[in-house]
Amino acid sequence: MTISIIIPWMDRGDPVRAAVFEYVRAYYESLSVGEVVVGTYPDDGALLNRSRLRNEGANTAKGDVFFFCDADILVPRDQILMACSQSAYGGVTFPYSLFRTNCDPDTVDQVLRGENWEQFVDLTLPPYLKDQEPLPEEWHVGPAFAISRREFFRLDGFDEGFVGWGEEDKDFLIRARDKIGAVQFVPGGLLHLGQPPSPKDFPGEYANNRVRYLRKRRPVKIAVYAPAKNEESNVVEWAASARDADEIVLVDTGSSDRTIATAAESAVVVRQAVITPWRFDDGFNAALSQVSEDIDIAVPLHLDERLAPGWRGELERAWYNGGNRFTFQYRWADGTSFTHDRIHARHGYRWIFPAHEMPVGPGPQVSTGVVIHHQHSPRDRATDRALIHLMLKEHPDDPRAQYYSGREHFYAGEWIESRSMLNKYLSNPKATFDQERSEACRFIAKMVWEEAKEAWLLRACSEAPQRREVWADLAQHYWETGQMVQAQGCAERALSITEPTDQNSFLLEDWAWNDDHFRSMVVEEMIP
Repeated sequence: MTISIIIPWMDRGDPVRAAVFEYVRAYYESLSVGEVVVGTYPDDGALLNRSRLRNEGANTAKGDVFFFCDADILVPRDQILMACSQSAYGGVTFPYSLFRTNCDPDTVDQVLRGENWEQFVDLTLPPYLKDQEPLPEEWHVGPAFAISRREFFRLDGFDEGFVGWGEEDKDFLIRARDKIGAVQFVPGGLLHLGQPPSPKDFPGEYANNRVRYLRKRRPVKIAVYAPAKNEESNVVEWAASARDADEIVLVDTGSSDRTIATAAESAVVVRQAVITPWRFDDGFNAALSQVSEDIDIAVPLHLDERLAPGWRGELERAWYNGGNRFTFQYRWADGTSFTHDRIHARHGYRWIFPAHEMPVGPGPQVSTGVVIHHQHSPRDRATDRALIHLMLKEHPDDPRAQYYSGREHFYAGEWIESRSMLNKYLSNPKATFDQERSEACRFIAKMVWEEAKEAWLLRACSEAPQRREVWADLAQHYWETGQMVQAQGCAERALSITEPTDQNSFLLEDWAWNDDHFRSMVVEEMIP
């Protein structure tokens, strides 16, 4: 049996780490148990890739058994030989049963100055590990392990798709256990001359690698679903935007055009249901009921909505972070956008409200980078109004119903009714969403006499001072009424809000984020 000790190494400019690496390499060379191979690759500015470093080392190694060891790990000679002997007959063998995760700087310094490092192994073992023999099989393949050359290449080595820090070692171990058998441990400890990173040190790298690992173990399944009627003109683009879903489900509620045939041509699962009288919550509940039971995430879409590219990866990351409900950016054709949260887990959810429908179910809620675009299409306001009135009738004390009823009266030019309902909403103790409350004040400000407008705009600012839109409104009002000092102050306040401060931003209006517009107000005051 011949042994190759493979050490992955990339110099990242840390002199202490470099000194530790040189010490570790010299130690293993002094053991004379086999060749020492340093796995490296040209510094091309890429992120650290431990998988690639290990694979490069293995590709040049000549031994029958590979002993992989990180550049800051010290293992006693007898444990190395025992691990390699066991792995020569198959499987992965850890040359330890106890592992010290951290090593204080003083200990590192003493070792580098020549003190016998083996004296520190038992002293540095945390109590919670001393009673664990052997370690859990999914724990810390990274520090050191032995595997035969034949079985390493049978596994195709480490997955180089794990870029940066995290999860590549766990992935290798699980694949090894699944394909070549049980994991073994050699009694004893080792010494780690370093401070290992954690997920919080490399949040982006770790999150991406975590998704890759979990996807390989158990891929998440996602469905897009919707009710529809006479949507022949929309269904093709709608289905195309959802093509990365594992399942696309459409419940047709009585189309007289080619919606059903066109949907079927786009690989959409089509079901039919009669919903009389029509209401959106019943429509979405009917569609959700047709989504397969093994789906993890359900994405509800109207037929005039489109998922922006990259949506699936965003949802996968959110799912693996433990979410059940997921926020996304909803963008209208006119540039207005807001945060929505109707994407949800397949099970435990149902829809409520005949209009402005929403799913209800368990948390937690996780934010995502998903973007959904609303395509401009004519709306049947009469139908919307009837459903909103029904919503209010069924839920007379619900602030959501009151808000949308007041808003609908505004759109219809029924200002007396609108003001009455929005004031009722603002008096509702259940109406606690500050951004929605500020929006109600903005609507009222548009319906009152000029002398009362300022008071309502000020109240909008007090309800949600983190919103740029409300300060923009007030600055515009002062500017139009010739109150330039006040306009300047509010414009500067608007400019000080450089990005939405709340991840659940209620409404983002493009005009309010036009810095040039507000700077013109500031400059206006300086003109003689």
